Amino acid sequence: MHHAANLGSGRTETALGIYHATASKKNWFLITASFALSIVLALGFIVILQFASLLLPSLAPWQADVIYTGYDNERVLPDTMAQQLRRMPGVARVWGCTGLVHVPASSDRNNVEQVTFCSYDDFMLESSKSMVVKGRMAKNSGADNEVMTMYNKTNPIRVGDTITVNGVPLTVVGAFSQGIFSDDVTIIAPETLFRRVAGEQNYNMIDGRINNLLPKKENPEVPKKRKSVLLRLYKHRCEVAKKQGKPMPRRYQGMEMERNRK
Repeated sequence: MHHAANLGSGRTETALGIYHATASKKNWFLITASFALSIVLALGFIVILQFASLLLPSLAPWQADVIYTGYDNERVLPDTMAQQLRRMPGVARVWGCTGLVHVPASSDRNNVEQVTFCSYDDFMLESSKSMVVKGRMAKNSGADNEVMTMYNKTNPIRVGDTITVNGVPLTVVGAFSQGIFSDDVTIIAPETLFRRVAGEQNYNMIDGRINNLLPKKENPEVPKKRKSVLLRLYKHRCEVAKKQGKPMPRRYQGMEMERNRK
């Protein structure tokens, strides 16, 4: 004995679809399995993308076109060299980095004895904002003694730690996913704060970017000479006369006077 389907209210096609889909346990199982498979595939795809991003090499935001370094990465590049490069035509941006290795330091958690103390200028700090993976970006002014570190499992420094370098307590407020120096136990300070703590130092490297835009012409094109209004009017009248089969008009007296002036 067959019973009529109770469709209730709503569109007939929708009600019939829901009724047939839920009419048996097999349909319920297929619906649940399809939703579960879709969720698993979506989560798996996200994990694969993250894994692929770690395997594929990526350029840092501050990747340079030209890099100057001292022999064996020694600090031999003065700030005056960076200033000279900035004044060169075709140079879009120049920045310098300093890294002091094996600098004695102490931590409020007593887990650090020495660090690699680095400086980032304003350009590098601004460019590295997208690389902050924990905490926040340190202030460029350096007034609050805020520094950054590297996010790495082998790095004992954590966001919130206080690291003392040369008697100056530095607060770690954030961590970068990667840096310009490879050492894990690294403290990165704004250039102003770095010089206040470590004194004036030469750069280990000076990086630059070339301006690829076409230079503007120093001498703009000389505007073309304007044609005489009388001459244009005469040519137009000649074209009309030619179409109508009439004799060509005589030149205007004003045209002759204008030609004599030239």
